[in-house]
Amino acid sequence: MPDLREAGLLEGAVYVTVEEKHKPVFQGLRLREVDREEVSFLRLEDGFKDVPRGAYEERQGFRVYELEQT
Repeated sequence: MPDLREAGLLEGAVYVTVEEKHKPVFQGLRLREVDREEVSFLRLEDGFKDVPRGAYEERQGFRVYELEQT
């Protein structure tokens, strides 16, 4: 990763993953969790082919990581 670092491509970089996933591991990089967010959105229930029966709320969590300075 030194080439990416030297080129400045890792400056300000973040990695986002869904809540259910583990912290990512990349050889030569160290990440630290800096934030967690959750979004809510409506999903349509399965119904007839062209007419949904209703809607329900679903939530998805995200984790945000940034590179630790080494």
